[in-house]
Amino acid sequence: MSIVKISKRGQVVIPKPIRDKLGLVEGVSLKAFLEDKKIVLISKPESDLDELLVDAGPEDTREALEYSREMDERKIVKLLKDIGVESGSGGD
Repeated sequence: MSIVKISKRGQVVIPKPIRDKLGLVEGVSLKAFLEDKKIVLISKPESDLDELLVDAGPEDTREALEYSREMDERKIVKLLKDIGVESGSGGD
């Protein structure tokens, strides 16, 4: 644990080991809020939502949905097996 002081301007220096561990460098934006009697700082994602979005056509969407459906079915089968319930053929 580190002890930090507040400057006359209300500034606090985040200790270097913490900055290094979180990859915080000059200019990084942090979200600040109160939680009970604590000040919480959370680093904002570097990219905006627009940068994360991709152009996808109908075929890409179909493939993504199919893959997601397969993964969900596998998870369901595993969960049923884990609780001792045998699943039927479950397919088309």
